[in-house]
Amino acid sequence: RVYYGGSNGRHNADRVGDSALCLAVFKRDRFAGLASKRGRRGEFITRPMRVEGERLRLNVDASEGEVRVEVCDAGGAALKGYTRADCEAVHSQDSLDMAVRWSGRADLRALRGQEVCLRLLLDNAAAYAFEIA
Repeated sequence: RVYYGGSNGRHNADRVGDSALCLAVFKRDRFAGLASKRGRRGEFITRPMRVEGERLRLNVDASEGEVRVEVCDAGGAALKGYTRADCEAVHSQDSLDMAVRWSGRADLRALRGQEVCLRLLLDNAAAYAFEIA
């Protein structure tokens, strides 16, 4: 939640009292994110992190596009079985807790203890947060 003030006049010039205290409410973890523009694909890669969980979950809005995820080694090379081609695209969905699957499986236990990066590939979509738990 974010409280803010608004008025019809210029900043700090409302002498008539024609202003209001307002409240903006965002979906969980959606204050900021990374998005690709319509018709343009985008991607980003995370910093290396140690896998300690079993499943990757995304907070994404792909209601008019799609998201894919590659799991990469610390140098950025996609790991066998976790490439963009293996990833089942998240498309036409807006979810705060979307499970990512590669070739029908979502299990990351084989990677536990390894340093990996995630490469998110966005096509007319936005990514806000991820969790490996």
